[in-house]
Amino acid sequence: MRDVRAIHAAEFLAQLATLSNEEVAALMERHAGEEVAQVFTEATRALLREVAPMLPAARRTDILERVGGLMLLGYLVRANEEVAPPRPPRVNA
Repeated sequence: MRDVRAIHAAEFLAQLATLSNEEVAALMERHAGEEVAQVFTEATRALLREVAPMLPAARRTDILERVGGLMLLGYLVRANEEVAPPRPPRVNA
């Protein structure tokens, strides 16, 4: 049996993929806000300063945005788990 949290996260991500950019922005604002997004951006910048010598200079901004976005996405999955607790998996009889 799969972990209920994993099922919930997969459902949330599938739902997220169907939302418009405006709906995603509203969801981010509701669950995280600009300050939380900025925390992830700063954490990503700090990480990139450490690994920057190993990255192509032309790709650093793109990597910053992607890593920061992944961190924020993980936060949203967790925040959504608290707002809408995972449902137990269905048992097929």
